[in-house]
Amino acid sequence: MLFASGFGSRRARRNLASAFVGEVAAVLRAIERNPLLHEGGERLVDANAAEECVAEMPHVVIYEANAGHLDLFNAPLPRELTYFYTRVSALAERLHALATPSDLSDHTRAEYVHLAQADAHRAMELGDELLRHLRPLVSHHQPDTISRA
Repeated sequence: MLFASGFGSRRARRNLASAFVGEVAAVLRAIERNPLLHEGGERLVDANAAEECVAEMPHVVIYEANAGHLDLFNAPLPRELTYFYTRVSALAERLHALATPSDLSDHTRAEYVHLAQADAHRAMELGDELLRHLRPLVSHHQPDTISRA
């Protein structure tokens, strides 16, 4: 086992939780700032505008590098983390599909944008919930000081 002592395990859990807080906050900020994912985003249905929106989604390196260490957290946090990152991955794939030139009609592309907006809304909800669960792991004394603001 990588973290044999209780002290090392607590420190590793806190450090990993802190890294996840930063990454989740970065993903949420990218979603918030993505013009395609806001009301009226269907006006940006051409592939060039969508391609710029895909570039704004951050790569989730913390999760990818530490998926094997989710057992440091008590249930249901590992499941929630995995679900959040799966949803974010699906959103990025949907944005990538929108950015790929195709023979889709503008109406179909607009429908895809609406689906991406629904995915983004759900990812935002999941991310906010994750931040609420991660806060006490990072700071026992002042968990309210951790926010994505």
